[in-house]
Amino acid sequence: MGRKVLVSACLLGKKCRFDGRDAKNKVLIKFLRENRIKPLALCPEELGGLKGKRGPFEFRGKTKEVFEGKREVKDVWGRNYTKYFLKGAYRVLKIVKKEGINLAILKSKSPSCSPDYVYNGTFSRTLKKGLGICAYILKKNKVRVFSEFSYRKILAFLE
Repeated sequence: MGRKVLVSACLLGKKCRFDGRDAKNKVLIKFLRENRIKPLALCPEELGGLKGKRGPFEFRGKTKEVFEGKREVKDVWGRNYTKYFLKGAYRVLKIVKKEGINLAILKSKSPSCSPDYVYNGTFSRTLKKGLGICAYILKKNKVRVFSEFSYRKILAFLE
């Protein structure tokens, strides 16, 4: 295998999503194999202590505000789960630094992982442009983050 990259575990078939399912992406798996990319599969939510069925989770405002303590990650009942999201994000960052990884392929629309869009915190299925908690901290630490649909951009970065 070639270069190692971080990949959201749910995209590779691990049943770690909030609903207990996976988001297996066969096209992505084939892309990784064909381009000799070795995936390091991690789930920030699980690393933060959230297991099994949970959520869904959303946050209002900007991701930066969650890190500043101005916003919270909540479930549909209004319970605060921010500490789990932050803990998971920092654990992923620690692993990525240890492994020397500078590229991540992350699940779009995830409050943890998304590199492009997240739900707006109203639980109305309304998306807004923005980063998930883990994507934000990775990007702040010079890890390039891409969605599972950014194949051309990923290849351009690797070249």
